Amino acid sequence: MSMSQTIIREARSADVAALVAIFAADELGGHGDTTAPEVFGD
Repeated sequence: MSMSQTIIREARSADVAALVAIFAADELGGHGDTTAPEVFGD
């Protein structure tokens, strides 16, 4: 049986596109980091 390990490292500039995609696809996180007009109140 093989075990996978989680490796934590500092992000690199090459990681930015993947990180942006992760946050953009996150519907549950509630980051609030959007400029979409439908999220602003009246």
